[in-house]
Amino acid sequence: MRILKFEAPWCTKCDQMTQVLEQVQHNYHVEHINVDDNRDAAMMYGIRGIPHMVILDENDNIIKRIGGVMNKQQLQEALDQQGAQ
Repeated sequence: MRILKFEAPWCTKCDQMTQVLEQVQHNYHVEHINVDDNRDAAMMYGIRGIPHMVILDENDNIIKRIGGVMNKQQLQEALDQQGAQ
């Protein structure tokens, strides 16, 4: 499984979520996607606001979306729930 993290260099909330993501325990590969440089990818996944994370299964099917800013506990719970499914 992998996480696509949509972000931009000017987005302070994106930086906050990157720091939170680095603190949680997960077994996902994280790909950071700059929406300014990769507008096609953002459009393909229907990204309307950042920060936004899309969790994909091994077949690249979307299994969860996480938008906005979360604290460490909230993000860990969201990822743990996904891992249990």
